[in-house]
Parts: sequence; C-alpha cells; structure tokens
Amino acid sequence: MASKVHVPRASLEIVRRSKDDLTNILLSKYNCDVTFSGVFDFDDGAAAARPSRRSVRPERRFETSLHSGVVVSVWKADLTNFPADVVVNAANENLLHIGGLALALSKAGGARIDRDSRDHVRTYGVVHTGTAVMMNAGSLLPCKKIIHAVGPRVRNKYCQTELSSAERLLDQTVCSIIDLVENNGLRTVAIPAISSGIFNFPLRNCAETIVRALNRARGLKEILLVNIDEPTVREMERACKELDLHTRGASSRMKASTKIPTSSAHFENVRVTVKRGVIEDEQTDVIVNSTSRENWTAGPISKAILQKAGPRMEKQLQKASPDEHVIVTDAYQLKCKQVYHILWPVSQDYYVETAVLQCLRMASASHHSISFPAVGTGNQGLGKRDVASYMLRAVAEFATNYPKKLDVCFVIHPSEKDMFKAFEEEMSGAQQMAPRQGRRDEHSRGTDSSPHITLSGTSQEAQHEAQRWLSQLLSKSSERVSVCNNFILHLGEKEQTRLGEIARRGVSVEESFDHGQATITVLGNLPNEVAVAALQVEAVLCNAVDEFVSQEKRQLSVSPGGLDFQREAISPSNPDYPDAVKALQQMGQEIVKVERVWNAAMKQSFDNLQHQFALAPRKMFQCVPAHFCDVVCQVGFNAECAPPDDPQYGEGIYFASTVKKALEVWKFPNQEYVYIVEAEVLTGKSTPGRCGLVVPPVLDTNPAERSDSVYGGPDISVIFNSRQALPTKIIICKMLRKQCKESSCLH
Repeated sequence: MASKVHVPRASLEIVRRSKDDLTNILLSKYNCDVTFSGVFDFDDGAAAARPSRRSVRPERRFETSLHSGVVVSVWKADLTNFPADVVVNAANENLLHIGGLALALSKAGGARIDRDSRDHVRTYGVVHTGTAVMMNAGSLLPCKKIIHAVGPRVRNKYCQTELSSAERLLDQTVCSIIDLVENNGLRTVAIPAISSGIFNFPLRNCAETIVRALNRARGLKEILLVNIDEPTVREMERACKELDLHTRGASSRMKASTKIPTSSAHFENVRVTVKRGVIEDEQTDVIVNSTSRENWTAGPISKAILQKAGPRMEKQLQKASPDEHVIVTDAYQLKCKQVYHILWPVSQDYYVETAVLQCLRMASASHHSISFPAVGTGNQGLGKRDVASYMLRAVAEFATNYPKKLDVCFVIHPSEKDMFKAFEEEMSGAQQMAPRQGRRDEHSRGTDSSPHITLSGTSQEAQHEAQRWLSQLLSKSSERVSVCNNFILHLGEKEQTRLGEIARRGVSVEESFDHGQATITVLGNLPNEVAVAALQVEAVLCNAVDEFVSQEKRQLSVSPGGLDFQREAISPSNPDYPDAVKALQQMGQEIVKVERVWNAAMKQSFDNLQHQFALAPRKMFQCVPAHFCDVVCQVGFNAECAPPDDPQYGEGIYFASTVKKALEVWKFPNQEYVYIVEAEVLTGKSTPGRCGLVVPPVLDTNPAERSDSVYGGPDISVIFNSRQALPTKIIICKMLRKQCKESSCLH
C-alpha cells in the first residue's frame, strides 16, 4: 500500500528544486516509485505517471493454438495496463524511451524503467538489433517483467533484399523474447507489432514475420499479440488465420462474434475479472482455498488444490497455529506463489466478506494478483447470488483505501453455470455503480490538496524506511546535514568534481572518515540551500553505488537479460526457516518477515571458491542498512555496505556467529526495521585480526602463505574477499523502541 509524506510549506522549495534527485534517490535506495501532488503549480503526479493514450477496453479478436499447445491470441488493448506476466516494449538500441509505445510504457512504469535501462546500457552496452533484454516492470502492474526488444529499421525506399534481411532480424527478435520468457519460468507474454511504427517495417510483412516466429514457443501458456490501433489488430488477426498456426484439424475460435466467458470491472485501482476455469490451474501470485481443519480435502475445491500441490501442502497445513483463520502455505506444485486457505468456523454469511477482505489485505503487502473460487457455496450452503454480492462488496471496500494496482480474479468452475451468471449480473451492477461510487467516496473523503509525496514500494518494509528518511529530511530545518555512506570511498574524479560544483553554490562540503565511518557534511547559512545540496550529495552517492553494482555484475558475468536475484518469503513451517528466528524472539525482537535469497551467479562463484578451501562454510550473520539490502542480494557482501562501529580487527567484511552478537556489532538507529542477513561464509584458515588490516596477514605456521580470514574472539570473523560469503536468508525484525532513536546523520 502506498504511503504519503506531507510536504511542509517551508520545504516546498526544496522539493521543487530537487524533484529529479529525490526520485532517483528513493528509487535507488529503497526501490520506491514517487508521485508528487500539489507540490508544483500543477499536479504532475497522476498525469506524469500515465501516458496520454486513449482508453481502450481489452477486446480479444482471435484465438488459436500452436502444435506445441501454446495458445496464441490477438487483442485490441492498451499494453500499458495489460494483464500478462511479461509485456514487450519496441525499443531502440540505446533504450531511450522517447516516443510512441516506448514512452507510454516508460511513463506508466515510473522512473524505474528509465533508470534500469540507463544502467543496463552503461553496464553492458547497447542492445543490438535482433536481441532483447528483460528488466523489472516498475509500476506496470499487473505484469511482472518488461522486455525491451530491438527490431530492425527499414528505409522508406527499400529493396526486397533489405526487406528479407529485416525479416530475419525481426524473427531473431521474437525468438529472443520467447527464450527470455521461457528461461525465466514465466507463462504469458504480450507482444506488440515490433518495428512497424517509426522503424518503418511494412505492417503486413511485420505481422506475418512475428506470427511465423511464434512456432518456436514450447514452454509458454499463451502469447498475446496486443496492439491499440485497429489496422494493426486486423493485420495480426489476418496473419494468424492465413498462416494456419493452430493444430491441424482443430478449429480456430473466433472471439469477435461470440461472447467471451469473462466479465470485468474496476473498483478504483483494483481490476476485477470473473472467468470460467479451475482454481488449481491459475497462475496469479496467490490463489485462495476454502477448507476446514476437520478435513482438509472435504470440499471439491480444497481436494483439487491439495491433490495438485502434493502431500507437502497438507503437512504444512497441519503445522499451522490453531488461532489462524487464514493459513498461508507455499505453492509446491501449483503455478502460483502462495496459497491462502480460508478456514470456516461456522456457517456464517458475513464471514465470506470478512475472509475475502482479509485475503486482499494480506496479498496487497507483497503481491500483484490473487484468484478466488466462489467461497461459501459448498458445505456452507450459501446462496450463489449472496456469495457473489459479498465477495464483490469486499473488493469494493478494500479498493477505497488501496492506491496501487491489484488484479483480482473470481474463478468459477465451468460446470457452475448459475454461479457464473450470478457473478456476471453482480458485476454488471458493479460496472454501473463503480463510477458513481468513486465520485461519492472522493467527495466524502475530501480532496487532499495539501502538498504531499506518495511512495509506492516493492515491499512494505522498504517503503516505511523511505517514508521515515523523507519525513526526517523535510521536517528538519538545519544549517548542517551529514550524509553517512562508506561508498564515499568509491568516488572518483568525476564525482569529486561534482562535489566541488555543489560546494561553489553557497555551501561547504566536508569529507571525513572516523572509526570506519565515512561522512560528507554539508554546511551553510541557509537551511534550504543546505538541504538541496545534501540531496545532490545523496544523488552522487547513489550513482556511485549503481556504478559499483554494475561493475560487480560484470565480474560475476550476470546475463544481461537474466534475473539478477530472487527474494522469496518463507513461512515458519518451511523446512528452510532459519533457527536464528527463535533466538531473536527470545531477545524480544518482533519478526516481520523471513525471505530466502537466491542468486545463481553468486552461487556459482561461491561454489568455485569453496573447492579451494579445506573447511566447510560457516553459518554467520550480518546486519545491513535497509538501502543496501538489495545490493547484497545482487552482488554480495562488501565492506562499504555494513561497516561495524569499531573495525578493530581490520578493514574487511565482518560477520557474527550469532544474531545476538550481530545486533551488538551493527546498530542503525535511524531505521524502523532490522535486516539480518544469514550467510554461508568461507573462513578457511584464520588468524587473529588487528586494526588497519586491508588484506589477511601471513600465517604464523607458513610465512609464505596468507590466511583466508581473521577473527576477533569466538564470535567475529572478517573476510577480505566478497566471494567468500553467500547470502541465503534475510530476517526482518521490527526495531525495538529503545533502539529506534533519531540520528543526525542521513543514511
């Protein structure tokens, strides 16, 4: 859920002058997209966040299937809000999204799209014609990823040889898209008519080339050919029919003249779809089950879900706390990420609305889509029309206070024709009432015209940290601001020149290094000038961190189009749930979330190094600041990310053998949460550490050989090679009040 930070009038000048810096800092440090409202003479928040494209209701024109079973469909729809796992952007080689579909997707996706594109080109160079790269989709909900695909350009006066060459390159482009989607385990992709716009590829040839290339697909569920203009849609439909892509003997299914068994409506930012299908086959982030503790498989829905998921799901259910009304389990063999199991205490009609509302709130914390069956119509015996009304009412109530996008799907079994009809009729009423309801809610709540900044983060914890950081910045008026960040040590000549330019604008910029902590202090007589300069310094440091991550990725040989890393929440019943959680709970820490970290490139590098060590890795811990959590997940541990308060054993990367010791070594008083990273660490041959070491000392037993690490007592180890440690888990705790005191230093 997004959060607002109100801008005091005294700070309006700071925000107006620092809009770009603030946007880049919050995105770089906290993975938060930013919307400014009432800050400028015009409200550029909502307008800047959405492209000025005409609204088009999604319309499926044609559907067929390949010999491999992959469904191919043609749609007239707006790609900026289309529901697919992946959307494809028709990009140029430099990933500069300055016009047409590219600009629309860039605006809809927020600042992350442009920043990730710049970072990619800076790290790997231009994207060559005929290739594609996959990146984070930013705010392009409900999709999970965006692919930037570079198709060929065709001159106005072209010959047949040139067109044939362009067709081969476009075929390569589409194959690159399919490979990226399949290799990353995604199931649906929406592809526009690449190269047919300003790249001047003849539309008819473009459609035929793209459709022919689709026959390479094997592991996808559906390829959706999506365009917003009627001529292109017609050409894609024609190409699919004429090239006879579907399995021989099977008839294509025309959707223009027959009614599609789906119905949809919008409640504020929440998109609701009712469809026919089986819930256990859904690929949304979350699917919902309706069950009972007395017999987990008593109903047909629960039985089907548990059978497809496998026996481990029922074992996990049996371990759940008796106080839970909605149990969260892993997906196991299902295609979703998690399953929410609604437990029925008694046959109460109002419980339908309560349970659906609880599931929506749970899903909104970290997911973008959720599918429900028609709950309450089985053993509970509730009426079909009542159930449809209760479930849609829950969505409407949830949507009034949820500013982000969420895809909600009600999946009705094909045999339940009366149930589908009940939902369809209720949905029809909802479509008529939704606009009036929205205006009434807006009037009742009042228009928030006071200047504010809205933050939308990928995780609730990071968003809270960003809100805390921004609130502190805007609420204090000071002639002295200190920015603490050890990546100051990475600043090169270009960055130092930039700091000099900042210092020439009526403020002084001083660097210091004390007890292992690097600080830049900005001083001046005018608090607003100091604040603006401090944000410029923050932006310089964020750029230095991004440069560092890019360099480390090159050393790790991360695939340009691959997924860098994965952070996946795990439940207490999961066998991988860390034992350290119990120790933290005994210390009074409130556990917010536990995540598993996976990074294939780092794992391979770690495994290669492990073969050189005689000793097995140790399980150790490090506390990291919120804004360096993703850096550790992407490229591993680094001395600059989490220096201890007193580096008395050397200038390396510190680890503690227990979580208790970790909380003693690292303290971040300016954070709302504690991020404890569990890691496998190759300490190898170790010797005592001492202050000032920058490399391991020689071994006492063999002066010709250096030690692999140093130690500071039984609980502290220090390594000097980041490849000797592999992050495996992140434990996020709520900061205890006595720990959570304000600091004068911005981190």
